[in-house]
Amino acid sequence: MQGKYSDKYDSRGNKIEESSYDGDAVLEGKYIDKYDSRGKMIEESSYDEDANLELKWVYKYDSKG
Repeated sequence: MQGKYSDKYDSRGNKIEESSYDGDAVLEGKYIDKYDSRGKMIEESSYDEDANLELKWVYKYDSKG
């Protein structure tokens, strides 16, 4: 069996969550994204199958975007 992905979006169309599942529909991991009021991604976090934080990226923007 092939795995699958499930995505969730906010009201602005930004992807806020991506979950990956194995062929038996068991959660393998999850990405959570956060955005600022302008819709720019400011944080992306990666979690393992037990909801433990694995990696976290923080994005900062200058006055030019």
